[in-house]
Amino acid sequence: MNRKDTVFAFMKKNDIIEITISIERNTIAVLIVMTRTHDTAIVPNMIIVSHFLEYVKDGIHYITGTETVLCPDCGQIMNPHCRCRRYIRRLNGMRDKLSVRVLFCALCHRYHRELPDFVTPFKHLCTAAIAAIHDAIGDYCVDDHSAARIRRWVERFLKFGSATVRRLKLEYPMLVTNYDVNSTFDTLRYFVRAVANADEWKANEFV
Repeated sequence: MNRKDTVFAFMKKNDIIEITISIERNTIAVLIVMTRTHDTAIVPNMIIVSHFLEYVKDGIHYITGTETVLCPDCGQIMNPHCRCRRYIRRLNGMRDKLSVRVLFCALCHRYHRELPDFVTPFKHLCTAAIAAIHDAIGDYCVDDHSAARIRRWVERFLKFGSATVRRLKLEYPMLVTNYDVNSTFDTLRYFVRAVANADEWKANEFV
């Protein structure tokens, strides 16, 4: 295709640029570009659910949340759009393949991955394994350098999570903080859900 024959048509609406490109005769390609830097096209948004169904088929763990999930941006009820794969290392050392739902908000047109609460966003270890390594419990196989890095991340994230929950309680006085402060796993799991569901994960410089 000759470069000078290429035609571009731009249309911007609601922070979305639609670029129409003539590739060949009678062929049109449309490229959708998200212009908001925090949108799903650039940073995947996560929703953590504590109530879900899990079944295994052909070696894949299918996760389906049973909670009514609201968009953290506009409060609209989100609907399932598709599924995507996610790998996670369990506490027993097994690497599982998960199939999680991608939810779509019809009002603000954002996508959110629905993760079970045993998963920490952007981490390949499950939350229980991260907490066990931090507390030096069990014999989870990890080298000393990785263990030290995980402990540093947990300490910094717990401070960030605590500050986030304090701010949320000021904004929502009815918020109930139901976690065991003496349990790293329980505290970490609660803070992970609070930070992710408040759409504050992108503000956490330690992820």
